Amino acid sequence: MSLLTADPSRIDPEWMTRALREAGVIDQVRVVDLACKPVGNGLVGDSYRFRLTYDGDEPNAPLSVVGKFPAADPDSRRSGSAHTLYVREVAFYRELAATVAIHTPRPILAEIDPATDDFTLILEDLAPARPGDQLAGCSIADCQIAMTEAAALHAPRWNDPSLDAVQCFVMAASRRRDLRSVLPGIIGHYKERYRGVIEPEFLDLIDRLPDALLRYQSDRSAPRTLQHADFRLDNMLFDVRGNTHPMATLDWQTLTVGPGIVDVAYFLSAGIDRSNGGFMKPTWCGSIIRN
Repeated sequence: MSLLTADPSRIDPEWMTRALREAGVIDQVRVVDLACKPVGNGLVGDSYRFRLTYDGDEPNAPLSVVGKFPAADPDSRRSGSAHTLYVREVAFYRELAATVAIHTPRPILAEIDPATDDFTLILEDLAPARPGDQLAGCSIADCQIAMTEAAALHAPRWNDPSLDAVQCFVMAASRRRDLRSVLPGIIGHYKERYRGVIEPEFLDLIDRLPDALLRYQSDRSAPRTLQHADFRLDNMLFDVRGNTHPMATLDWQTLTVGPGIVDVAYFLSAGIDRSNGGFMKPTWCGSIIRN
């Protein structure tokens, strides 16, 4: 019987005991009580931390886990489904996380109904950890850690032709035309909202997006690999579990196939605290690229 549920309120101690046992996380003990509280600020998915109480002691039984579910807000949920965000994140934890070296939460349960996009993700809880903050930026030391983790994502599947056949990417590719068809409307709303805020010569750059997007998606000149595609501080945790690991990357809903350098450029362009100079030493950056 499937454990799939899109409603965290339906998860009770019996459900959680079964999920943990089927994943090999617990053996003899049972969950006898749990408390569920929202965590994070995802836009198209809702996350909760489950505090667990057992009927006995078992060394590796987790005291908490994190669950992720479709957004309760109907507009957010429609967006998540339309852009295959739910399908891609579940596919990452089910099929792809074990094929790369980047550090992520261990998946305990990853199930989805492709007909409805109902999904359930139960992940290991990496707390205590220091969350990244996109608005505040990060230190050069954190930036170096992030670049090392980016390499751990990109290198294992570098130029791997089999990635294009992964089902979640096939589905995403089939819906790209829909994205281009709605871009003019999105661009119109954006320009209306920011007219008078952004200089006209910069605001008009967004008109180039549809053609640029088409060229980017069809370009095969650069080596392709697994790409997070939202590789920024708000999706990162540092000093994971009291610094037992330097960093973990979350939120794999935008996972795609493309040039790994896009993740690197996206992070470097917006992640570094300006008080640190806003750039990395070229010698250090070059060593990462060469290695």
